[in-house]
Amino acid sequence: MLRIAVDGGATKTVAAIYENNKIMGLGVDGPSNYRNIGIFRAINNINRAINYALKVSGIDRSEIYEYIFAMAGVKDSDKSTEIVREIVKKVSGDKTYKLFNDGEAGYFSRFLNNDGIVIAPGTGMISYGKYKNMFERSSGWGWLIGDEGGGFYIGKMALQKVAQIEDLRDIRESKLSSRIKERFGVENGRDLVNIVYKSKINIREIAGLAVIVSELANKNDIIARDIILNAAYEAAKCAISLKRKLKYENVTISGYGGVYRSGNLYWNAIKDNILNEIDNAEFIKPIYGYHAVAGSILLSLYNSGAHTDKNDIDYVIGQIDENIDKLPERIKKEYLYF
Repeated sequence: MLRIAVDGGATKTVAAIYENNKIMGLGVDGPSNYRNIGIFRAINNINRAINYALKVSGIDRSEIYEYIFAMAGVKDSDKSTEIVREIVKKVSGDKTYKLFNDGEAGYFSRFLNNDGIVIAPGTGMISYGKYKNMFERSSGWGWLIGDEGGGFYIGKMALQKVAQIEDLRDIRESKLSSRIKERFGVENGRDLVNIVYKSKINIREIAGLAVIVSELANKNDIIARDIILNAAYEAAKCAISLKRKLKYENVTISGYGGVYRSGNLYWNAIKDNILNEIDNAEFIKPIYGYHAVAGSILLSLYNSGAHTDKNDIDYVIGQIDENIDKLPERIKKEYLYF
């Protein structure tokens, strides 16, 4: 039976049409976190991602048996869950659907139903841990009061550093200020104030600055490296806090999220910080944010009674990569920051 899995967050929405563990088509469009963009735009972006997947697969919506949604905001509160439920009802119409928190599905993309900890730095930051049938989270407080270590946090720190550089409060040699001014099309750093302080903060735009920071960090720009290393330290604290909450005897840690595309500096710093506190921690290489839709696919298969194991994870993620490669360059650049 044909199903559609949708993974929706603050930066993008990924939709995959699949049968068993075979992906027939994949679409990517803009964010679907209603808190950031509103309900109407969230519905439109989800539908556009689905429609693209249908188009490339040659499948009609009428052929879809079930929808699987993994969405930001689910289980944050009763109210937010109900709002997301109304959104997905409008998308799925009269077809059956299942609704999960995006973190639940993301966790499944790394550990299936086994114990572990995932660190998920996307636009925001959240970490999930499972141990002996107990499930806990750390971070995920939103861009204003939390989410340290994620893309928005990195972008915000970059803007703060630009202010310090422009004021000569930080006189270390760095290309960060010039690159960010170039990004926003201004010559005077003070003009950033008029761009950033809008009536509504553009969360996605600020999170997108993480691409510039990570590029410079990988070229040994000292200020950019400091930002990435600080973000990694904050991300590591999420896993350490879950170790305290769940009292693991032994723990394996992995992750998923767009910030992992910044390169080995971020992930290696996370591991080093964790090992300073948890000397027997083990690690599984993280995946990128657009891979998280694999969790929805695998979770639906697991719940239907199908056997799933690590080979299925690798197989589904490999198919996602193949389909991502086929996307137009515009979509990859705009939503995946290629």
